[in-house]
Amino acid sequence: MAAYEDLGFERNGVPRQMARFNKAVTNKLAGPLAPYVLPWAVVEHRGRKTGTEYSTVVVAFRRGDLIAIPLPYGPQTQWLHNLIAAGKGSLRRRGRVNGISDFRVVDRREAQVPLGAAVGGRLTGRVLLAQLERRG
Repeated sequence: MAAYEDLGFERNGVPRQMARFNKAVTNKLAGPLAPYVLPWAVVEHRGRKTGTEYSTVVVAFRRGDLIAIPLPYGPQTQWLHNLIAAGKGSLRRRGRVNGISDFRVVDRREAQVPLGAAVGGRLTGRVLLAQLERRG
């Protein structure tokens, strides 16, 4: 996938103040439940500069082996940059951990985007699609 700068998306979505609040408060409260309660999930990724492992709470919808994650903060988020740079990551969902790869940022109206992700992506119009790699 092309680097973020090549994606050509405008910056829009959830206001920065809301993003800061969600990171400081909402994610801390939802974090322990997110790997077990749908539609929440946790994306695990490695920092592209530091190599530090991070976990980010997201909302994820599945259709077959495809995972769709709405991008309410737009495609400029650090966790998305990290996934694209690494070409892979992990998703903790429903108590299971699976690899994710083949990332594509698409318009929320694409036919393969599940309804929940299309609704969740309405602020920016963008959804991350990834291939789910099933593990044992």
